[in-house]
Parts: sequence; structure tokens; C-alpha cells
Amino acid sequence: MRQTAGRERDFRQERQHLLDALAVLLVSGCDLATFNVALNSSQICKALSPKDARGEVIPGEEVTPSRICRALDLLENYGLIEPYMRRLDPYTKTYLPRHVTLTEQFFKLLQVNLDLLYKERDERLLAMAEGILAPGEVMSVKAARQRFSDEKVAQALKVRREKAIEQKRLSRIARSTQLDDRQFQIAAWLINTRPEASGMAPDDFELLVYHYLRQIKLNFDAEPPG
Repeated sequence: MRQTAGRERDFRQERQHLLDALAVLLVSGCDLATFNVALNSSQICKALSPKDARGEVIPGEEVTPSRICRALDLLENYGLIEPYMRRLDPYTKTYLPRHVTLTEQFFKLLQVNLDLLYKERDERLLAMAEGILAPGEVMSVKAARQRFSDEKVAQALKVRREKAIEQKRLSRIARSTQLDDRQFQIAAWLINTRPEASGMAPDDFELLVYHYLRQIKLNFDAEPPG
């Protein structure tokens, strides 16, 4: 691989350490559905820079964008990442990558089981197509499907609970033998649940109460108001 990339000697120890740390970081930020790395140059520089006890980057020892770009160029020459588009950063005057995409050779170098890798990728693509998993979301397909199932169960329980509350309310209204009592209960419920009802004209609000009682068949066949 070194000869293919046009290099005979090994890297200096400092660069080896940078490349090793960069490889680990790229894997951690890789979307297994697309093999794209969801990290920009600034995030990579900050993650790889030495930090003090408070987690702050040590001044003067930060990893610069130019070093990262040179390291990415090496990975590209070795066929470990796809050829990437570059954009000129007006502040650092450095051509930074728009995005980084890992190659199959990259995973081979890490001795990843490619059959399992592509199986996971296909499952993630299917989950994304089904709306179970969002693009770039860091979560296993199994966990995403479990989350989707839990959300559906929670939604079903919410609907059942709302229906039970509604039925209980209707039963309470039905126990009232006077139309005025039913109208009062419906009016109070509308005011509490529909903010726009409080701003309605009295005649319009009374008509709304009538239509709601008629809808639930608890108006004793009364004539509409007005």
C-alpha cells in the first residue's frame, strides 16, 4: 500500500500518532449507512488537540486545520478515504474538506468484518427509508426499531387513555337529566380545552355547544338556538 501511494519510508512517530488518532475519530463519527463522517475540520482539530485538566485545548499545542488536511491527503493517497471536495477557508487560507467518506480499504485495514459491515449498512438504509432511523443518527438499527416500537405503543396508550377520559366525561354528562346541565358542562369543557372558544360571540358559542351536544346525541332533540 505504501508503494502504491508513492512512499517508501515509514512516517515519523508524531505523524503516526496523529494518523492513528485520526483514524479512531473518523470511525467514531462515521455514519454506517453512507460511510460519511459527520465531523467538520474544526471538530476534528478540537478533538485531536491536547487538553488540560479542565478539558480546554492547550494554547500553542492545538492541532491546526492544515495538519488535518495533510493527514487527510495521505489517507486519500492510500485509498482509505474517497477523493473529497475542498473549499478555501478565508481565515486560515487552507483548503478544507467539505466532507470525508471512508472506503472499504479503510475498514479492511482495521480488520472489520466486511460482510457484517455491509449487512449493517443495508439494515440502516432500510430503516432510514422506513422513517425509523434519521440520517446520520448514531444508534444501532435494533435500538432504533425498539424505539420506534416503544413510540407506537406509547401513542396507542395515549389514544386509549384519551378515549377512556372522553367516555368517562360523556357518561358523567349523560347522567344529567336536564338539558341546561348538559349545556353547562359542555360549555365549561369547551372553554377549558379550546382557547378560541372564550373569544367567540355568545350566540356563536351557544351554537357550538348545541352542535357538540347534537354530535354526541345528548341534546334531547332540542332545537338549535337563535
